[in-house]
Amino acid sequence: MTRLLALSLWVLAFVSSRNCCLAADRILFDRLGPTEARIFISNADGSAERPLTEPGSMDYNPSWSQKGDWIVFTSERGGSADLYRIHPDGTGIERLTDAPAYDDQSAFSPEGTRIVFVSTRAGGRANLWILDSATHKAAPLTSGNGGDFRPSWSPDGAWIAFSSDRDSDFPPAGGRWERMHLVDVYLIHPDGSGLKRISKHGDFCGSPKWTADSKAIVAYCMSARDTWTYRFGSEDGDNQLLKINIASGATTPVATGPGVKLVPTVLSSGEIAYYAATKQPPESSMEAAGRAPRAAMCGLLPGPRMAHRLYTVVSSPSTLPNQ
Repeated sequence: MTRLLALSLWVLAFVSSRNCCLAADRILFDRLGPTEARIFISNADGSAERPLTEPGSMDYNPSWSQKGDWIVFTSERGGSADLYRIHPDGTGIERLTDAPAYDDQSAFSPEGTRIVFVSTRAGGRANLWILDSATHKAAPLTSGNGGDFRPSWSPDGAWIAFSSDRDSDFPPAGGRWERMHLVDVYLIHPDGSGLKRISKHGDFCGSPKWTADSKAIVAYCMSARDTWTYRFGSEDGDNQLLKINIASGATTPVATGPGVKLVPTVLSSGEIAYYAATKQPPESSMEAAGRAPRAAMCGLLPGPRMAHRLYTVVSSPSTLPNQ
């Protein structure tokens, strides 16, 4: 059984870009302009939109705490990119990191006392670090020659999932000087043990998010070639959201509508949110998406005449098995 909720947005590339992070009843997103990036918050249906951060700075990549009482985000208001946190009503803003390195892409632990984030403070490599939110002390979690990105803490606190290009050889794209970005999904325990890859190597799987039972992650995946094809956000196409069982590595496609789908989020209701871009006009895209389960969206810089929509996919056990 399927049902659809959608917000349709027609935007120009230089006007805005939306990076969505969804709570059960609210949507958190950033809007990027030529000279600033601001974080906004709205109801789940897109109504009652209001700014969360002040104008005149670059604020981006917001993420909810599990209790919904804090939002951690990246800001360049102090010069370099550092982590800040703020309450959803806009009060209590606090700077968490103060380093010349680039600190970004943060996620709370389930209890909210620690934050995993990406930092270049170890020799310029993008590795994962864990921050104590009370003392502001940070310790390295990963190391190596590759880049580690988009960490996500499991609800039971046992694992941190992340994307990494650590095993990539960056193959050439069509004989040109550009290289394709191969990215896999990895897991690691918060104490730094148990590092393992759970996605099939050779393509791209990014932005893993956990299911409520901590038994699987959902990621957006595409071929290595498609990372080249869709790099500007102006090409129409399609890709998959995959559910990956962390014990067996078994993958199951998530049934969705058309479009290039990015940055999934698993809501507390069990619904899966993702960002999608398609050249189809809203009415025809809505009709096509209506034939698939519900879903939601986040991530690609809008291209010319691309429609960007927020869906919610209601998935039954038969749609997303745990085996």
